[in-house]
Amino acid sequence: MLGGVQLTVTIRDDLYQQIQRRACEERRPVADVVNDVVEAGIASYTRRWQRTLGAFQGQITVSNDFDNELADFGDATAEQVSP
Repeated sequence: MLGGVQLTVTIRDDLYQQIQRRACEERRPVADVVNDVVEAGIASYTRRWQRTLGAFQGQITVSNDFDNELADFGDATAEQVSP
């Protein structure tokens, strides 16, 4: 581990036993196993919320007049609004 934050958390006994067993089987520190499990959980959570689009056939035409719209948008966001 390159560096990290020390953190005290309370987890269920059964989860800790599973983590200890895995660490022993893999001959790794418990902290490394906990980091792997947390990282996998976060990745799984993130994937659930990512929008997935299917494959489409055909052509999409994008208008070429967005340059003016972007300039107008920049001007609108630069204006200060009074409360």
